[in-house]
Amino acid sequence: MADFRLGRVVGTGSYSEVRIAQDTHTDSVLALKQMQKTRLLARKAVRRVQEEKEILSKLNHKLVVTYRGAFQDQAYLYLVTDFVSGGELYSLLAQKGQLSKAETRFYAAEIAVALSYLHSEDIVYRDLKAENVLIAASGHIKLADFGCAKRLKQGEKTFSLVGTPHCLAPEVIQRSGHGFATDWWTLGILLYELLLGESPFEASTPYELYAKIISKEAEFPKDMDSAALDLVCGLLRKAPGERYGEREVIEHPFFQGFNWSAQDEWTPPQVPVLKDALDTHHFEEFETSLEVAAAVPNSVFAGF
Repeated sequence: MADFRLGRVVGTGSYSEVRIAQDTHTDSVLALKQMQKTRLLARKAVRRVQEEKEILSKLNHKLVVTYRGAFQDQAYLYLVTDFVSGGELYSLLAQKGQLSKAETRFYAAEIAVALSYLHSEDIVYRDLKAENVLIAASGHIKLADFGCAKRLKQGEKTFSLVGTPHCLAPEVIQRSGHGFATDWWTLGILLYELLLGESPFEASTPYELYAKIISKEAEFPKDMDSAALDLVCGLLRKAPGERYGEREVIEHPFFQGFNWSAQDEWTPPQVPVLKDALDTHHFEEFETSLEVAAAVPNSVFAGF
């Protein structure tokens, strides 16, 4: 920790918080994810964190946060990535209420490219949501938070109940086995939210929410753009085998005019205004959520 100058908290989780930090040797601006060991043990999340580190360390894509290292002390584990200064897509959506078709097309296209890359690396993301889509200083997106990600061979299934409740695909809730198709379902949920400003499935209890996701169809306004309607409906098909995937998304009329082979030429709909590399005003204000923690031997985490 002596190698970092710590700034404010820019994100929190059930056992972690993320701070902006500056490397005291290079002045590089970084994001430091601090995870409390006692909470990890209580939630039996040790293997998940180790897998998150292993996955992040192998990724290399302009639309995914860049891994810089990991370390631990007696009380915490730490993951270090580049700091993405433009804030969350969630904050942009909250500010605007809903996004235009042009804005949604851009963000959805970049997310689709990022998901396709992860799938080509045999990684299912499993937690796509507006909070995990960060906006870089350039205006382009970067996927963050790989705490739910898992390596999975093509055709293989996993049965864990993992993800954010209102985004879960039916096959995840039913524990019937899920794979890469679950990521395309979550893209459908996110598209609905960006275009309409609300979630397609809402309820007052998890049980009611899950029942709706499994048995109810999403409802749409009568005047919704026909291409957007077809794309979201295709992504929100209950049966994974019938759901739109990478090919159907890339070839869909909703993205007409997008040159998928010239992604470097795509122009973001807006570029965040930033004073400097340490500017955090695009992030919500968070109170620190980690109390002074008890020590846990490093050996418990197998060297992390």
